[in-house]
Amino acid sequence: MSNLQSAVARTLRFEDATLSGKITFDAGGATRFGVAAKYHPEVFPEMLTCSRERALELAAEVLKQYWCFDGVKEQDIAWKLFDMAVNMGLVTSIKLCQHALGVAVDGKWGPTTEAAVNARLPLSLMEDLRLHAAEHYREVVAANPANERFLNGWLARAAA
Repeated sequence: MSNLQSAVARTLRFEDATLSGKITFDAGGATRFGVAAKYHPEVFPEMLTCSRERALELAAEVLKQYWCFDGVKEQDIAWKLFDMAVNMGLVTSIKLCQHALGVAVDGKWGPTTEAAVNARLPLSLMEDLRLHAAEHYREVVAANPANERFLNGWLARAAA
């Protein structure tokens, strides 16, 4: 079965490739290790002022709320689903997965979706998840062209 800790470690590298702890600003406001003030005010302002090590701990705690993939047999699939959830929201990532699987699309992770994930050939599902994620990011930019500056990074993330 899949492992949350390894998924968090991999996703944190997308959020801050060198794990420097640098604070950036985007649509979510002040962001550190992928945790945005707009979406996680419960850890701000501490996230802005604490040490790099403490910020990593806080980020790992926040990111855990996007994990519901313990029952996924393939770690790489669980990681991809988790990374999508962190970056685009849990409901959106699950809907994209359900669409790729051809099951009912309700944005809820349940036994039907999990069984379909585990029944699918991992390489085939991974390719479909990558394609759906890339399509989603292109739609985000089409809806709000100001996000175009993020598109190359998002597409690289989708392809990972």
